[in-house]
Amino acid sequence: MSFFTVLVILVVIIGNSYVSAVAGSFCKLYKPDSKGHVDIPNKWYLKIDSIPATAFMGCSNLKTINIPDNIKSIGEGAFQGCINLQEVQGAKKVTSIGKGAFAGCVDLIAFNVPAGVRTLEELLFQGATKLLTVTFAPGSILSQIKHGVFLGCESLDSITIPRGVAKLPLGLFAGLDALTNVDFAPDSELTEIGVTTFKGCSSLKSITVPRLVTELPELTFAGLYNLQTIEFAEGSQLTEIGFGAFIGCVNVTSLQIPAGVEKLPPFTFTGLRNLRVVTFAEDSKLRTFGTLMFQGCLSLKTITVPRLVTELPKLTFAGLYNLQTIEFAEGSQLTEIGFGAFIGCVNVTSLQG
Repeated sequence: MSFFTVLVILVVIIGNSYVSAVAGSFCKLYKPDSKGHVDIPNKWYLKIDSIPATAFMGCSNLKTINIPDNIKSIGEGAFQGCINLQEVQGAKKVTSIGKGAFAGCVDLIAFNVPAGVRTLEELLFQGATKLLTVTFAPGSILSQIKHGVFLGCESLDSITIPRGVAKLPLGLFAGLDALTNVDFAPDSELTEIGVTTFKGCSSLKSITVPRLVTELPELTFAGLYNLQTIEFAEGSQLTEIGFGAFIGCVNVTSLQIPAGVEKLPPFTFTGLRNLRVVTFAEDSKLRTFGTLMFQGCLSLKTITVPRLVTELPKLTFAGLYNLQTIEFAEGSQLTEIGFGAFIGCVNVTSLQG
């Protein structure tokens, strides 16, 4: 046993004060074998309860690691820059993982977040370019995801957000053009979707907005040209849809607007050329149609204007040559129809209400 190893063991016993301060210290203490594997032992003289900050930083010959149940925390930057790390085994009892712990782990393919972890810290997987999946252990108590967790994870394909997460931060999935599915637990407690959360997720095909979300911010799904299905969970509490939330979603074919939405902004559905059906709940609270909000919806065939809408702005349905039926809900309170609201609707055969 080398002098360095003896020294580190002594320091570990009295509290890790030295190894936690020296980047890559654990890579010398727990030297990877010929296959690049490390088993952190659970022996009396090396029994530790954490992997300190920067412990394996830059350990380029580390490929796989087994983290035993005595380890409760992984420090900030613990595996940062471990460019050949492919797999993290065990870690079942870990309850905290520090900022950027796996940043720069370009060969990491998958990661299972232990059930006891409450927070995904900033930049946790930054630059993990081969990361395909992030899963969460059964019984996950995760409640917070911080900024930049998946920054640069260009291979991330799918993720299911655990029940307890209340907010998706600004730009969480921005630029992840391989991401095809973002799912939420059936009883999701999510209430807020951050601005640009899905910006550039050009492979996203479907999404169901959780029940407790009250607002879609501006440009929520803008430009997601492969998105085919946008649904709102049963009992949706959505009350506000921001400007351009759906703009450029050219492959969406139908939308059902939740009952609590009172206003649709200008250009809400602009350019949705494959949109065939827009429906509103029977008890819809919608009162305002935005200007030109159906512009370019050339596949739209039928629409029922909700009861509380009082005005059709000018050019509301202008140029929608495939529109066949325009109805007004029973008890309609409509009092004003703007200039050219129906101009170019050459296939409309009846107006009812």
